[in-house]
Amino acid sequence: MLFEHLLTCSASVTSSFLYAWGSNLTGQLRINNFVDLSTPTTTGMASWSKFVAGAGHNFGITSGNQLYAWGYNGDGQLGIGKNWYAISSPVAVAPGGSASWLSVGIGLSHVVAVRGDGGLFT
Repeated sequence: MLFEHLLTCSASVTSSFLYAWGSNLTGQLRINNFVDLSTPTTTGMASWSKFVAGAGHNFGITSGNQLYAWGYNGDGQLGIGKNWYAISSPVAVAPGGSASWLSVGIGLSHVVAVRGDGGLFT
């Protein structure tokens, strides 16, 4: 499966918008549908402090340190179980309940994240 997409961020003093364009085969552009985009389009939420893009899945940490995932989930890489093949809008990731997140890294079909209490999740 080939995924070609790009995420970028436009930040200002009051907000941090995430823009996306390219292939949206598995909802990785986070625009609540699966339509490809040829021009940068805001993803709607204006509270991102960090984000990472994988092959077909993405993760973002909000300014409130909450971790969200969207896109391809065929291998369970979104951390929400394998009940969903693809998610086109962000879903909160919180193993063990609500959590504050510091960092997230992403690979082809895996993710590693550091929680605020120092817990490491893969």
